[in-house]
Amino acid sequence: MTLLETLDQAKHSLFRFEFLQFFSVNSEKELWRIWETEHRIADEYMQPWWDYISEKKNKGIQMQRVSLIRQPLSPYKEMEMEIFKKTVHSGDEIRIIESTKFDSLNLSVKDFW
Repeated sequence: MTLLETLDQAKHSLFRFEFLQFFSVNSEKELWRIWETEHRIADEYMQPWWDYISEKKNKGIQMQRVSLIRQPLSPYKEMEMEIFKKTVHSGDEIRIIESTKFDSLNLSVKDFW
């Protein structure tokens, strides 16, 4: 089952914790290339995801995420923070936690949906 198929099963809410500071997945290679070369968010790439989030919100499914931030920000996290500025308008509730605060919790949690 794909991630999207799994997310589609949600009835009430979706939650994501983002621990990693960089992702290297084939589906994001073009997004990353555009960020690296043009230093802009490729709206044309992100729009299907933003539409997906809006669709979930319209169905009453809450989407939330917490993203771990380590200083200095990695180039990938810089891109992600710019994406978040637009993603919240689609209905994703995004929070951040700084690594020093997260580390003090002494949890062994990693990325998950």
